Amino acid sequence: GGLSSYILWQNTSALKSGLGLDLNYLTGLKVDSRGAPEQPGMENLTLGMAYQLEMVIGRLFVLGSLGTYVVHQYFGSFSQLYQRLGVKFYVLQNLFAGVNVRTINFGTAEFLEMNMGYRIWSAPRKKTYRGK
Repeated sequence: GGLSSYILWQNTSALKSGLGLDLNYLTGLKVDSRGAPEQPGMENLTLGMAYQLEMVIGRLFVLGSLGTYVVHQYFGSFSQLYQRLGVKFYVLQNLFAGVNVRTINFGTAEFLEMNMGYRIWSAPRKKTYRGK
């Protein structure tokens, strides 16, 4: 399971970018010699920070991000990059669902993430006036 939080800025009408944190609890991170999960503990937590870009196509958002693990039992701190590529769709005005693939080394899949989220705040759109 995981929890992500991002702050994104609207760069253009079709592009958002920003920074965020990814906190994950991975039961399979700590395994014994047979590959069976051991008793879970704090070693199963990972923390990453990432830069994310989102391309806006109506209610569909295509996203990509580049992050690094701040805390990870095997990769250590700030020594492993991860990448994310995915889509999310706004079902309601602020409620979205999506799917991402998270990889390491630009090719080894680490997770298939299915997510639901809620946009807490959105800046009001600027009104544009056409006229003489």
